[in-house]
Amino acid sequence: MFYTGNAASGHNYGLESDIEWRVSDRVTVGGDLGLLQTHFEDFVQQGADGTTTVAVSRELAEAPHWQAAVNATYRDPRGPFARIDVTGMGGYYFDLPPYQNTSSPYGLVNGKIGWEAGRWSAYLSGRNLLDKRYPVRGFYFGDVPPNFNNETYIQLGDPRTWLVSVSAKFGGGH
Repeated sequence: MFYTGNAASGHNYGLESDIEWRVSDRVTVGGDLGLLQTHFEDFVQQGADGTTTVAVSRELAEAPHWQAAVNATYRDPRGPFARIDVTGMGGYYFDLPPYQNTSSPYGLVNGKIGWEAGRWSAYLSGRNLLDKRYPVRGFYFGDVPPNFNNETYIQLGDPRTWLVSVSAKFGGGH
């Protein structure tokens, strides 16, 4: 199926900010916030025969209104290290019109513990520690024969993931 899709006009604007506070010699806390507004006017899809199939005005796909994160880090000068991050994102449209489904807002927890010494370090880190199922992308199209009816396909984010990292520095560089 051939079609063309265009919007007559659109606008996007946003604000990003971050803050970090050194609470003590060993503890740092921080946060990030991103706000976004998007809108397009008169999105029109036309089939190969020139017939208009959709005329919609709304927000852009894949454009959440907000994203935020807070974190805390503990770093002992003798070597122990720990960090926790909590991130979140608002809902957003998955795809272009005529598809109207949206994601739900979600939050994730990530963490890292380890040991840092002069020329080496070792860490255990985990992402999505609560093993949350969350969408990162959605599509709406026909892919199943014989009728190829439009269906929703959702790509989920990574499940709980663990990483072990060990690094060493060699040489006499400063």
